[in-house]
Amino acid sequence: MIQRFAILLPYFFQQRKRLIGIAATTVLLSLVSIAGPWPIKLLIDYALGDSPGLWGMSRWTLVMLSATSVLLLYALGALFDLLLSWQWMASGQRMVYGLMVDVYDRALRVPIGKRSRNVGDLLERMFNDTWCVYTVATDALISPLQQTITFVGIVIVASQVDVQLTLLSLVAAPAIAASVWWFGPRLKNRAKRGRETRAELTSFVHQTLTSLPLVQANWAQSHHQKRYHALADEVVATAQKAVLTNKSFGLVNGALSETGRALILLVGGIGVLQGSTTVGTLVLFMAYVRTMQKSAGKLLNTYAKLRKIEASVERLQEVMDDAGPSRDAGTVDHIPRAETGASIQLERVTYHYLPDVPAVSEISFRVAPGERIGIVGQSGAGKSTLAYLIASLAEPNEGRITINGVDLRKVSLSESRKQVSILLQDAFLLPISVSQNIAIGRPGATQVDIEKAATLAGAHDFISALPDGYETVLGERGSTLSVGQQQRVAIARAFLRDAPIIILDEPTSALDVGAERALLSNLEQLTAGKTTIIISHRLTTLEGVDRIFVFEDGRIVEQGTPEALRSEAGHFATLNKAQCLTEQEACT
Repeated sequence: MIQRFAILLPYFFQQRKRLIGIAATTVLLSLVSIAGPWPIKLLIDYALGDSPGLWGMSRWTLVMLSATSVLLLYALGALFDLLLSWQWMASGQRMVYGLMVDVYDRALRVPIGKRSRNVGDLLERMFNDTWCVYTVATDALISPLQQTITFVGIVIVASQVDVQLTLLSLVAAPAIAASVWWFGPRLKNRAKRGRETRAELTSFVHQTLTSLPLVQANWAQSHHQKRYHALADEVVATAQKAVLTNKSFGLVNGALSETGRALILLVGGIGVLQGSTTVGTLVLFMAYVRTMQKSAGKLLNTYAKLRKIEASVERLQEVMDDAGPSRDAGTVDHIPRAETGASIQLERVTYHYLPDVPAVSEISFRVAPGERIGIVGQSGAGKSTLAYLIASLAEPNEGRITINGVDLRKVSLSESRKQVSILLQDAFLLPISVSQNIAIGRPGATQVDIEKAATLAGAHDFISALPDGYETVLGERGSTLSVGQQQRVAIARAFLRDAPIIILDEPTSALDVGAERALLSNLEQLTAGKTTIIISHRLTTLEGVDRIFVFEDGRIVEQGTPEALRSEAGHFATLNKAQCLTEQEACT
């Protein structure tokens, strides 16, 4: 189990100076706790009892000393407790923030093929599970230190007063340890299931709200409400089971602890009646046994708490593992630039989303600098996967990809992604201004550059007509705009980035015929001096490309110039004829 917590060690190390200060304050707080009951013992035995005065002091002086000691110990305890809280605020929040930043960074680096986790689940891990580093520091480092010092200190001090009562105060410890061992795995499972059900509910709400037009258009509100209630009921039921397990654990330990106190009261009371011990000593031990059992319980509970926290650590480890090894640096510093565009070469590239089910298989081809390539094929043929691989959004399981002769695995991700500007099928517009959306891949772009890219993408006119023009803040996922307008903004964004390679994945799928023709007329200017790959179902979008690759079942089944492929009785010719008949265009 301890190995699972290794991912948290760097965050403890970053705060090591503060943690040392916390440990020192904890020791002082423990010493105050050990001294706490002594003023009452001195008062009962030496000021109010029959024992002679202590150190020659009068009974009145002992009463004043006892009262003053109580106030002094309280003041010291409050001071150390306040200092401890302040230190935790400074270090604990930093540890949580550091872990949260790293989880966010890893989530951003998860390859497309491994993005199986829904948004709600990731949010649950990022904002709730990351608190495990704070809890581990508290419950596995500082609290055990405090409880150990308190427990051992009390045992040492108490044994100097009465050995028999000291041994009796330890009698319940083995039984409490057994209950912790039995409840530990059950507490972990309850905690893990609780986090999973909350993540499912969060994800469902997120999906519903982001697809509200679809839900309303299909009159699916009733179904979603029922589903929401079912998930909420499951969250409540899981929480109830967790509370029941926790309460049962507390009740069992409480019963064992009280049994130990009852024994102390019984044996100590008999000792007072027989004159073998004093009332002050009995009161001291009753206070000590409560503190000892509380400390022992917290020490033993550390295991149970760690079992519950273990579920969060495992969930964070899964996100870390999804991102794979970091490629922040490579053996090659940079990819050399070509005069026009960049060369691309794929050598026997294979990629799997699922084991033994290749999305692309044994793909090999070379694209010359400045060449324009068209890719066609049925849905699921592997066209978009190819785009992801070239853009370093995924890494091949087999084979290699080079740009200008440099293997992409030998350079950092930032360097490889600088080479490619990609237009994805989904526009992915953020709730920020239109200008910021267009310039997201080139933050330093001037307004002139932004408007030029928008004009060539056919977006300038409708952007200018918006209430605040280019400064209009869009709705969630670009809902302020129509689908066609969203796509044109995304096209402007892709071209503004000005990378040597540009990949357009279905650039005209949401455009009407007029908008498509306007875009195609500007495409030559937009792609001038770049290596261009256009993926499209519409063959009209591929006019002017140098070569076309036809994909089927993850393989290239045909390739050649558009004219050569039309003249052959192959897949492309069949697809071309079908589209010509459907769109009532002349076949050439």
